[in-house]
Amino acid sequence: ADLPNYGCGFTSMASATVDPISGYIYVVYTHPIEYTDYFDDPTVAEAQSFRDIFGFYSTDNGISWSQPINLTYVANQHYENTNPTVYWSTVNNKVHVLWMQDQEPGTSTETASPDAITLDNHILYRAFDYSRFEPYDPTAEYDYTLEANLFSTNNLSVDADSYSWDFGDGGNSSQSEPLHIYTNIGNYLVCLNAHNKYGDDQSCKTINVTQTGIDNMISKNVISVYPTLTTGILNITTTNQEDLSVEIYNTLGEKMLSENINNTNAILNISNLNAGDYLIRFISRSAVTVKQITLVR
Repeated sequence: ADLPNYGCGFTSMASATVDPISGYIYVVYTHPIEYTDYFDDPTVAEAQSFRDIFGFYSTDNGISWSQPINLTYVANQHYENTNPTVYWSTVNNKVHVLWMQDQEPGTSTETASPDAITLDNHILYRAFDYSRFEPYDPTAEYDYTLEANLFSTNNLSVDADSYSWDFGDGGNSSQSEPLHIYTNIGNYLVCLNAHNKYGDDQSCKTINVTQTGIDNMISKNVISVYPTLTTGILNITTTNQEDLSVEIYNTLGEKMLSENINNTNAILNISNLNAGDYLIRFISRSAVTVKQITLVR
């Protein structure tokens, strides 16, 4: 993989501060996180892993050191964190850090493949509690929308790098923000489990599904999709006078495509997707409907 030209090694940009009362030394630095590149494969030649800011400390004047801890934990969300600078002295049991964040690893001064100079850079500040330098669990949290039996998630978790959902009806997902369709009316306990390298956390909520057959929300005669067994080209016709948003999801709940339709006849090309079953979600100002198609090769 391509190593962004920030220095000679993976671990770099160290900066230190001292607690004036205890004499404890706190050090922060940057380090790339594997499998955070845009290819999700660090063996790709062009792949550049994103960096997080780590920290560790010594209570005995540098003779021994604590385990390095990921302080920022956002590289998995494609945020690059570099050039940390700490204030020379800790204040109120906090380590005060200033650093740069953007969404593109590397620099414009690299000789092999320099990045373009952009204005999409941010200078961040955070006062890290001493407790942040110890292993910590993520915080699992989410909210949702329920349109008839169509359950859409909004993941609000922090400090997590993987997830597991239990929808309470036997369905599950490892996606960050999956989409789920219930086939029966009832109450379901939906649990989100958030994981990081230090621990786990869970958030559960009970939802009440009072309607199935979401197609009834817009008359089946209003929207037509054909062929439902397709090699890639879909014809969409509608008598609905409202503009429609079209979203396509795979069976894992991942959103694969999003477009707008503003006429009564439209053609949608999904030939770039993998073969399999997909849900097409149509959204108007007043209603939602979902149809299923199968892409074959």
